[in-house]
Amino acid sequence: MRLRVRGQKSMHDRAAPALFLKCATSHLMADGSCLSYAGGGLGLAVSGSGDVLAGLIAGLRAQGLPLLKAAAWGIWLHGEAGRQLSETMGQIGYLASKTGAACAWVGAGV
Repeated sequence: MRLRVRGQKSMHDRAAPALFLKCATSHLMADGSCLSYAGGGLGLAVSGSGDVLAGLIAGLRAQGLPLLKAAAWGIWLHGEAGRQLSETMGQIGYLASKTGAACAWVGAGV
């Protein structure tokens, strides 16, 4: 894990304003910070789920959030939506479109 984060930092230093490594524990590097999120669930490993996440982050950026905050909130909302869906529908078997709708439920509770 440390090697993975170290490699991510090297890539971030060379090229990217923000870098996000999505795995069981997700890592985000932006604005000189490194954040980790260990939530979500197996059900998020479905076609289109990354598109939902990218849309969340883009939407938050469009509302004026700085890159780090938009990415961190997007990652958290996406993961919590996945957690909520796994509790109500089961760990696997839901579509990415369900994740997008669940993000709205999670966001309404913040």
